[in-house]
Amino acid sequence: MVQEITGLSSHTLKLGHDQLTGVESVSKDRIRRVGGGRKSITEIYSDIETALLGLVKESTQGDPESPLLWTNKSLDHLAEALTAQGMPVSSQTVSR
Repeated sequence: MVQEITGLSSHTLKLGHDQLTGVESVSKDRIRRVGGGRKSITEIYSDIETALLGLVKESTQGDPESPLLWTNKSLDHLAEALTAQGMPVSSQTVSR
């Protein structure tokens, strides 16, 4: 009856019941289970940093030893280039 009212799957309801009764353990300092949630972009595309550095290599200015370098390429253009290489990302991801 609860499944019909809530629209939740029977698996989700059983898991909730098991957590409330103590059959399934619940971590008090986590919201999701270990391994849950979105993966980082470097886990999805392990070579994205290398590809991004390759795109800005010719247009980079600044001290090569400094962690802060400048490029005249826009974030949107870099995101489009990475997407064309098979790594679909947004300009916000490129910024990070």
